[in-house]
Amino acid sequence: MNMYLPARLPVLLFALATVLIISSSAFGAATVTVKNNDGAGVGFNDNTPVSPIGGNSGTTLGQQRLIAAQHAANLWGAVLNSNVPIVIGATWRNDLFCATDGATLASAGSQGAEKNFLGAVPFTLYTEALANALSGSDLNGSTVEITARFNTRIGAAGCLPSRTWYYGLDNNHGNSGIDLVTVALHEFGHGLGFSSFTDEETGIQPGATPTIYDRFLLDVTTGKLYSEMSNSERITAGVDTGKLVWIGPQVTASVPSVLNAGADNSNHARVYAPNPVEVGSSVSHWDTTLFPNQLMEPAINDDLTHSVQPPQDLTLRLLLDIGWNNGVTPTPTPTPSPPPNDNFLSAQVITGCSGVVAGTNVGATHEPGEPNHLFDGTGGTHSVWYQWQAPVTAHVKIDTSGSNYDTVLAVYTGTAVNGLVAIDKNDDEVLGVVQTSVINFTATAGTIYKIAVDGFDDGDGGDVGPIKLNWNQDNCVVGGLAPQIVLEQSGPAADQAAIFDSILHVRDPFLLVNTADLFLPAADQNTRVVIFTQNLPETFESGAIVNLIDSSNKSFEIAPIDVHQFTDLPFSQVTFRLPNGLSSGTCRVRVFSRSLVSNTATFRIL
Repeated sequence: MNMYLPARLPVLLFALATVLIISSSAFGAATVTVKNNDGAGVGFNDNTPVSPIGGNSGTTLGQQRLIAAQHAANLWGAVLNSNVPIVIGATWRNDLFCATDGATLASAGSQGAEKNFLGAVPFTLYTEALANALSGSDLNGSTVEITARFNTRIGAAGCLPSRTWYYGLDNNHGNSGIDLVTVALHEFGHGLGFSSFTDEETGIQPGATPTIYDRFLLDVTTGKLYSEMSNSERITAGVDTGKLVWIGPQVTASVPSVLNAGADNSNHARVYAPNPVEVGSSVSHWDTTLFPNQLMEPAINDDLTHSVQPPQDLTLRLLLDIGWNNGVTPTPTPTPSPPPNDNFLSAQVITGCSGVVAGTNVGATHEPGEPNHLFDGTGGTHSVWYQWQAPVTAHVKIDTSGSNYDTVLAVYTGTAVNGLVAIDKNDDEVLGVVQTSVINFTATAGTIYKIAVDGFDDGDGGDVGPIKLNWNQDNCVVGGLAPQIVLEQSGPAADQAAIFDSILHVRDPFLLVNTADLFLPAADQNTRVVIFTQNLPETFESGAIVNLIDSSNKSFEIAPIDVHQFTDLPFSQVTFRLPNGLSSGTCRVRVFSRSLVSNTATFRIL
């Protein structure tokens, strides 16, 4: 696969010449050698006399070209580890694309690919140089590892006539010079592994096999890795501008020290995915939004340095992500697991008049039936849930101050994710200025409120990051101990509640509808049960709510039929009716009372 550094539409065809003249060897952790494949009198063998320039001691045009290309190879050799020499077959060509306002400067790629060698991720393609380095053996024999070609017509009539190649080693190319060392660094980077072998127009991968590079590409719109997509999905991802990102840990960790722009809120650097597709450039370069400009963007930038690593550049870090210098190829970074409070039924319970909890929505999802958490539909698809019961009737402020991304906040009442009533929704505390979110409302004592925290969706599914959720209710005092459901001392199941049918006075397991109870009104046939709770003050009885979660993890919030204290016993009786729709098996039950939450107890349903 050949990659190139264009100013406009590039040309991909590659032809390898056969003249074999070896240049000097590189130094450092890897030996990287540029092999001169040009014929007599042209390219690296051009005998046109020139004066030494910028540390390049060559006295002919060909010598300076070879010295500059080898200098780039040496820079790579100094930072990469391989006990197998890396040979780059290089040539200068006069058939690359040229125009007065743009040209293909060069193209390069791995001469072949390897898979399923010792140390490889199974069924994954690697460039020859990386495969040799990881396996510790020369898998491709005498064949060169990388092929490269450079445009000999730059500066001629009809081919960027106002520009010229600069062969100095000091990067002092001026306004009109195109720095050959920089261009060679870029092209050799493709051959070392900064490349997908996917056909950008068809989405087809050679032998239906991804490269190790593909395994670190994520389309945030779909949440899929490039390697996991169908051909049609790869076509779409290749034009999903701004949403195709690199998730390798080395690059991600280095983004804050390198980039001021060009990464998402998870520090994932964006990969080039223009629409329409650009054959040979799409997917295998950094996006042009990265700033400062990076070596592996699809077009040359005059402000590039000769560094391939932080704090100037991310290229080496990407090569480390795919396995360079490790000896063993790393497992691609997995998609993050959803947080524990990802779904509505697993909402994290928060209690009290005020407080702060920390969390995250990284890896969170949007479940079926869930509403959008902004009224205009830009509320994202990475929500997490919290649940709070108001201790008193008074004003409450809930906000995400201290969170580290552009949050979205919504507050609801209701017991099912597809049947919620919105109290309010908010994006920015101060629109466009303060991107944390805030909601103020009057809460009713004993009411349970469901709180969703998401991220603003600017077209990529919504922002993600660390969350701080804060709440504070005015004129609120909650005293005493949390309610405690009384357990059987030797119950038939773990945490077995002391519970019985309030009509028949039998213990669990219970029928949802017991025919022996049918002297009750027709509309009141479901079994009523009684549990006992300690630490339930009489003043809190009116605010008690029973939360029941059945064996299918379906959650029900039930207003008790009756709550009262015994005058001569140290506990209260809570009577409630079993709801419709329960699954048989073990249920979990707990009591909420004015933002105090009991222990969890169990009972059984037939």
